[in-house]
Amino acid sequence: MDIKEMAFRVEDLSIEAEKADSMCEAIYQAIYCGENNTEVYQWAFVTFREITSDLKDEMEKLKDQVFETMRGEKQ
Repeated sequence: MDIKEMAFRVEDLSIEAEKADSMCEAIYQAIYCGENNTEVYQWAFVTFREITSDLKDEMEKLKDQVFETMRGEKQ
């Protein structure tokens, strides 16, 4: 993966992180300002967990690719 591809991947992951942050804020506001019964928000929590788990996995892969590229450039 070259630098350009990494930059585009970072941009994509940044957008996903912003979506997760927005979803977290919406869930917080809904619970804090509205219904306190978490059953109402069950699927929102499931979806939020999936988004953040996928984001974590993709960031880990990208990190490994960046370090691999850096090691290749040193040689």
